[in-house]
Amino acid sequence: MKLKTILSIALLLAAFLTLKATHLTHGGLYYEYLGEDNLGNWEYKVTMMIYRDCESSQVEFDDEITIGVFDGGDPSKNIKRLTIKRLFKTNAQPLIIGNVGGNFCFRKTRYSQIVKLPKSQMGYYVVWNRCCKTTSNNLIDDMASNYTVFIPNEPNTLAEPFFGGIIGLTTNTLTNVGVGYYDIDGDSISYSLTELLHGPLNGQNPIWDGSFNPTPIERVKYRSGFTAQKPLGQTGICSVSENGVLKLYTDKSGRYFIGVKVSEWRNGKLLTEQIRELYVLVFSSIQTTTQAYLSAEGFERKEIRLNFGMAVKSLDADSFTVEKRLKGVQNWNYLATIKADNYGFNDTSVLYDTLYQYQVTAHLNNGSSKASNISEAMVRSWRTNSIAKIQVNKFTVYPNPVSNMLYINSVNQIDINMVTVTDIQGKVVLQNKNVSDVLTNGINVSPLPQGVYLLKVVAKNGSIEIQKIIKQ
Repeated sequence: MKLKTILSIALLLAAFLTLKATHLTHGGLYYEYLGEDNLGNWEYKVTMMIYRDCESSQVEFDDEITIGVFDGGDPSKNIKRLTIKRLFKTNAQPLIIGNVGGNFCFRKTRYSQIVKLPKSQMGYYVVWNRCCKTTSNNLIDDMASNYTVFIPNEPNTLAEPFFGGIIGLTTNTLTNVGVGYYDIDGDSISYSLTELLHGPLNGQNPIWDGSFNPTPIERVKYRSGFTAQKPLGQTGICSVSENGVLKLYTDKSGRYFIGVKVSEWRNGKLLTEQIRELYVLVFSSIQTTTQAYLSAEGFERKEIRLNFGMAVKSLDADSFTVEKRLKGVQNWNYLATIKADNYGFNDTSVLYDTLYQYQVTAHLNNGSSKASNISEAMVRSWRTNSIAKIQVNKFTVYPNPVSNMLYINSVNQIDINMVTVTDIQGKVVLQNKNVSDVLTNGINVSPLPQGVYLLKVVAKNGSIEIQKIIKQ
């Protein structure tokens, strides 16, 4: 069958692990079908998301990467090489399930570009490679990351995960976490454990030029006692359900890579596959209670995706209640009730540049309930289908229009020096140099008359950004 397809932390690693200057944890290669151009070519947006471990390695993300496109019928035929510049980088907060502690540092970045391809009955392989993966308990060192996906011979947008980050959990606790995918085309998705892919690169030759034949694809090599079906070891538990719920258990702390094959089906026919890598960190813990956890993330389309996690000692969940609210608002609004066999939810009732807060409540089989943490997410209006049209704002403001409290978010972790609000004649009506207060509590604009104002944000690096706000 064709393949169609970062919490460095003070973990107690196995004695045989050695520290190396490796930095990649995981990532994902995706594409979105945009339609046909006036010449009948397929038009896709190709996106690469990458996570890195910034606690144990100072190796930065590449400023640009090269992605190769190969003929689906003859993979030795290189159709295109895409050199894609990095759009942004930002901190990545792991989804921590259970009572854990420690220091960690992860960052993520995105590369994206439009590509036009002639229609093909054989489809295309899209490939990216980079060395090296961070040291783990279950994989042999110096493994290069390989991301290979397949574009079929009909219009298709590759399914994207509800959650693409780092999973942190505790020892001796059965944990369920949603890793399901969302498909905009409505295709069916199935899941299975599988080996991860391994690229041809090494520490002496870490950066790929997009030229090698993508098949046959080498698979990663596991340490003794670990396999693709037993990525947490022979005494551990790892399985994935038909709804994309990952069940995990181990009595050993450490870092682990898990491979999940995500298959898309259309009208009963296998359309495409991708091999998805997950990065899991396990901490020692004496946790004794059942707990629920939530991660919310805004993607490029006008939607926010939620994924849940449950750390279970003796009780299990029957269902989840999902709620949301605007930041700064006290009351929660009910969204949905979800069966406990599904740990993901897609909220499409959202506005651009508006920060929402989410919470899930797990209803347990003894009649009690557990509320999760509160997770925040927003969708920014500067993200569009056309990468060339993207204006990458350094800051976002919300809500806009605004009645009372106005909040500012630094998109790329840029430090703010001063915030000023002026009317359209240029008169300063508000000014605040207490930046930490502004970022935490927002700006009270309720005394201002209704109308249009200009918000000026001055960064510590000297850059200035001005955005229009509407006081209602």
